[in-house]
Amino acid sequence: MKQLRTTSAKPAVLSPIFPNAGVQAWYLNTLESMINLSTSALITEIAKAWALTPPIWHNSHITSAYGDAELWIDPHAAGIVLRVGERILLLHRTDGQGWAFPGGTIEPDETADAAARRETFEETLHPINGPLDFLHMQEWQGVRFATFVYDVPEEFIPQLNSEHDAYKWVSPRDALRHGLHPGARSTIKLLRALPSLAMDAPSPTKALQAALAKWGQQTIKRFDLASQKIADDFAARNRNATQAAMLAQLKKAGFTVKFEPTHKSIEAFRVVAAENVSLIKSIPRKYHGEVEQKVWNAVRNGSDLSKLSTELRKAHRITVNRAALIARDQNAKAKAVIERVRQQELGINKGIWMHSNAGKEPRPTHVQMDNRPYDLARGMWDKDEGEWVHPGQLINCRCTMRPVIAGFED
Repeated sequence: MKQLRTTSAKPAVLSPIFPNAGVQAWYLNTLESMINLSTSALITEIAKAWALTPPIWHNSHITSAYGDAELWIDPHAAGIVLRVGERILLLHRTDGQGWAFPGGTIEPDETADAAARRETFEETLHPINGPLDFLHMQEWQGVRFATFVYDVPEEFIPQLNSEHDAYKWVSPRDALRHGLHPGARSTIKLLRALPSLAMDAPSPTKALQAALAKWGQQTIKRFDLASQKIADDFAARNRNATQAAMLAQLKKAGFTVKFEPTHKSIEAFRVVAAENVSLIKSIPRKYHGEVEQKVWNAVRNGSDLSKLSTELRKAHRITVNRAALIARDQNAKAKAVIERVRQQELGINKGIWMHSNAGKEPRPTHVQMDNRPYDLARGMWDKDEGEWVHPGQLINCRCTMRPVIAGFED
């Protein structure tokens, strides 16, 4: 390809090229349409499952998922029966009161559900992230204790704190042969007396859990399948727009060139597409995590469907905003990559950094770089990042550059 040089002794400084707004709008609209479709499916799935999921685990209103009784009494403490199939975890207490389940005192302004999770983590270092099934509440020596059940995928080795000195995974039947704490003994007897619980029958929260899993799998699959085509289309649109802008820029300066596919330009296209495939796939995974958190918070707090819908709309907006950031950031970065490759193919090796003067909190280093010349092959040294960078490379960087065509004195 023709190496550009000015006809005068002095170098020529060309006008800057800015990211194509039309490409950015197309990219965001494509992602937002997929997010909206997923949100509609989410609302449908949640509405169906919510009807089977009463708000439980409220401190003042605990409703058993396995019975009709409602206890309008505040519990003082809470714990969890951790279960794998037909085996449960017992911890041996160091206070001499025998074997029991993880649990402890409910702190002020803490729900029974939250206390059970916290105490279990403190005593086993095993996180409890999914929904709990409320089993029952009992009173022992003036202490009202709420007990939940949580299924773990496999047995684990608990990291015990000073409150316990041993652990065992046993069946409820074998557990009764141990020296149990009286409260644990009555809980285990109830476990054995409830066939639905012993057989792991679906509970109201299981329906909600299944709905979330189904929606998450479908959403992730939809984005994964579409990611390559969207990324390729975006890279192609950005390449075409950037090259057209460069041709117009060069023509205005008195140069006529023709861009042909080259190894470097094809590789730049592939890099742009590959990065976008990864980012597109990340959108539903983060969305799913945020939705799960909001749904279980709503269940734990006894919220109704209306309040949950408000929270889901917030998750939707967060996801759309994330897509907007990806569209803006990737549009600028893709333009910069394609532009730099084509400039270097033309023999343009120098540029002048242009700070965007946009954004509420500009990078101080980029402000200092404004109007300074740099080598296109290396970039500018960013002391805050500790690396050489190019305009538009860092997230939310809206800087651009003015290419410098060498003169005969260079």
